[in-house]
Amino acid sequence: MIHWDPTPQGFNHAAAGFALDGKHTGVSCRNCHNIRHIAAPARALLTGKDLNHTWMGLSPNCATCHEDAHQGRFGSDCARCHNTNDWKAATVDKTGFDHSKTHFPLSGAHRTVKCESCHTPGPDGQTRYASLPFANCSDCHRDSHNGAFKQGCGSCHTTFSWTKSPFAETFDHADNADPENTTSSGTPAANPRENLTATL
Repeated sequence: MIHWDPTPQGFNHAAAGFALDGKHTGVSCRNCHNIRHIAAPARALLTGKDLNHTWMGLSPNCATCHEDAHQGRFGSDCARCHNTNDWKAATVDKTGFDHSKTHFPLSGAHRTVKCESCHTPGPDGQTRYASLPFANCSDCHRDSHNGAFKQGCGSCHTTFSWTKSPFAETFDHADNADPENTTSSGTPAANPRENLTATL
């Protein structure tokens, strides 16, 4: 039997196996203790209870009340990155974080870049780990060609070295100055990518 002292707000929540700390301490009891957060298996066990007025049936897992924006990709241990003081301001465990489970697996030189080089603070001053633009190389790298090449950075560059392009050893600027891709003598220019594989 649970005894309030003197109201539900005075209940020692640690006695129920889930101590309240951080922002949890300021949340109204019924924000968590309501039928929306009671999973189906628990509902089946509470057949004699009015689920709209019970304190039972909740799991201590974060996903009971919080939406998993990562859809399970990072497991169920939310505390590896999140805390109860600020759910959105994540602090990533850099030593144990597996970037291959994100939308941007690291390859080449990206693996040695410091996290904070890409994960910079947002307008609120907090480090951003989500919603970072990464679809284009220019999201992080300056385009030294000023948009002159439309075929995409991957045509010449690799993630193993941004400044050293394997394409540079075979590329002949003289042959590619003509819009028709012909040499000054009018003959078709050699394909500068023919030896690309050999120079990787």
